[in-house]
Amino acid sequence: MGITVSDFGSCSKGDTKLYTLKAGRYSVSVSDFGATLVSFTISDDKGKTTDVVLGHDNAAEYEAGGGHLGAVVGRHANRI
Repeated sequence: MGITVSDFGSCSKGDTKLYTLKAGRYSVSVSDFGATLVSFTISDDKGKTTDVVLGHDNAAEYEAGGGHLGAVVGRHANRI
C-alpha cells in the first residue's frame, strides 16, 4: 500500500491537494477540497484499469460545476 500527494489545482479558497492510495489492483484518490472522492480505479486480470467514479479533473471544475460530485463534506457542513 502506498500514498502519494500531488497538486489538484486552485480554487477560490486556495491551492488543493490530491491524496492517492494504492493497494494491489485498487487505487483511490481523494481531494482536500470537501474531502471529495475524485477517482476509484480497478485493474482487471489483463491489467486494464477502469475509473468507476464520475468526477472532474481539478478543483476549479468541482467548484464551478456544482452538484458536489463525490463530496463528503458539503457547503453546509457544521451549520445545520
